[in-house]
Amino acid sequence: MKEHNDIQRTVEDILRDGPHKRPYGVPSDYMSSLSRRLESIPQSVPAPRRFSIWERILPYVSVAAAFLVMVTVGGTILRKTAVSTPSQDEIMEFAYIERANILFMEEEAEDLSFEDIEEYLVSSGISSEHLTYTAQNYEQ
Repeated sequence: MKEHNDIQRTVEDILRDGPHKRPYGVPSDYMSSLSRRLESIPQSVPAPRRFSIWERILPYVSVAAAFLVMVTVGGTILRKTAVSTPSQDEIMEFAYIERANILFMEEEAEDLSFEDIEEYLVSSGISSEHLTYTAQNYEQ
């Protein structure tokens, strides 16, 4: 509160003292030379610069080039990392081989007995739980 009173007193002292010296001023011949200085400013505005055709299309060419680079790099990366898919002929060949294997297994399965299956499973190292499960499902 004391600071507020000190500031208030200082402002009142300044206002009471009357006119003060201005911290800035205008040169004495400023107004008389103003009209001469204003006349020296050119009245015409210079014509706008004409751009060549190349300068006008350069931004579009730059964007097109950047797009082309991105597509080329992206396509190259995709081709290098893509997994090749088999052709239609390879798929059909695989299907025929699988079908032949299934038919062959069906013919052999008719000749198998439970003992043959059990012997195969035991020799393959299957656990007794799996063997029991297989035996129960085979009998059904």
